[in-house]
Amino acid sequence: MDKRVFMLLGAIILIGGAIYFIQRMLQQKPACDGADIELLSKDLMVGDSLKFSDISPNATKWYWDFGDGLGTSESRSGSYLYQSKGKYLIRLTVNETCVDSIIVEVSNGGMDTVTGTRITITASRSVVHVGEPVNFKGTAEGAKSWKWYFGENGVTIDDKTQNPTYTYKTQGDYVVTLKTDASLKVNGTYNIKVLPKLLPTVSSSKVAGPAKPKLPPKAEIINRLQNLADRGGYKTQVEKDWFNNYFISGQTTPVSWNIPDANVPTLDALVKEFSFNHPAYTILDVSFSTDNSGYISSLEIKAQKK
Repeated sequence: MDKRVFMLLGAIILIGGAIYFIQRMLQQKPACDGADIELLSKDLMVGDSLKFSDISPNATKWYWDFGDGLGTSESRSGSYLYQSKGKYLIRLTVNETCVDSIIVEVSNGGMDTVTGTRITITASRSVVHVGEPVNFKGTAEGAKSWKWYFGENGVTIDDKTQNPTYTYKTQGDYVVTLKTDASLKVNGTYNIKVLPKLLPTVSSSKVAGPAKPKLPPKAEIINRLQNLADRGGYKTQVEKDWFNNYFISGQTTPVSWNIPDANVPTLDALVKEFSFNHPAYTILDVSFSTDNSGYISSLEIKAQKK
């Protein structure tokens, strides 16, 4: 076969393949002259619907990204509701190729298109803990009635004053809504975050336990012991309570003294010795040690027989 015939067949195959490839590309990527976003309004309030549409020619496929990380759409037109205030970049891709974008701002306060009244909410704080009061202030020119919904009790009206105070009982994210008689279409909204209740601060003194007792002067202890020795032990409940208030284990507190022939290992034994041998002893001096709580834990007595 002639070489020129092979060349002609090859050229025909290449041209046919190119035509087929172009046709496939045209079928997959419809022509577009650029995406063209049309919005009813670029200034919205929380609770308002965003009306969107694409007016570009030759469009057959759409993909909307509303910039809040939540909403998308594949329709040519429609509406979208933002859940919180902020500035959002809306991005439209037409026919998977052409792109257009626009920024919208969603606020907590806006203009009522019916009455021309702007209704706004301000608060003493936007992040609180359960149990902390929040002060709110409503503003709406010409308003005479106020209806507050703090988001915790459903559709129940929580307050009817212009500047209420509210305390949340449950943690969560809430949208505060204000309705007035001066705004027919628009309500005021405010986002607030409620954190768990703060635990009360415990002082170091409470952690350590009860306060340490204030020990009496040594001279007072000597005087009390001498009274016991002279009168033969406890004569009143007041005297007994006095010792119990300062000694770690009351009458069982260890006692030692410098008279070897008397067996007085405890305060109780010492009182019994005084009861049987009064008034036989003169208390000369005492020394004592205390435990970590400040109570007397042992008593040393220097005494002599009369």
